[in-house]
Amino acid sequence: ISIEDQVFPKQAHYHNDYREQVIPIRRMVDKLRLARETGGDQLYLCGRTDSFSVGGLDEVVERCTAYLAAGADAVQVFPTTLELAEKVPSLVPGPVWYANTRGNRVGRPVLTPVQARKLGYVGLAEGHALFFAAYRAMLEAAKAFTPIDGLVARPDDIDVRRSIETALGL
Repeated sequence: ISIEDQVFPKQAHYHNDYREQVIPIRRMVDKLRLARETGGDQLYLCGRTDSFSVGGLDEVVERCTAYLAAGADAVQVFPTTLELAEKVPSLVPGPVWYANTRGNRVGRPVLTPVQARKLGYVGLAEGHALFFAAYRAMLEAAKAFTPIDGLVARPDDIDVRRSIETALGL
């Protein structure tokens, strides 16, 4: 589970009236400790910070260090430049995930798994990649729709439906 330190309701670079803000470190530490106590050792807990845009590198390192000390197994960061992305893993005393934000409007670098590993990250969070693929597939399906035939049934529709139902435990 990933717990982030943004205020609620969230305001990110892609929202109207953008004002990204983070909660106080102490409050985030309390959230992580409660999650660790509740989830126990079976929970993989990631403390996510969005503080690059509001506090810079020093604050990111301070927050990541506190989140790891509070029981997070790893931390997740959103560096705003490649130069910052190169620095973070060596400054944080624990595992760091890199957040790939494809299509972002603020110029964050998108790393390949090989690049991320070379920089010292333990993983990539790909929060948008599957949504983008699904969106593109839905657009293609909508383009294939006709007023006469609608969407033509495909031979593998039953297999796809069965896979979805199985995945959902239905």
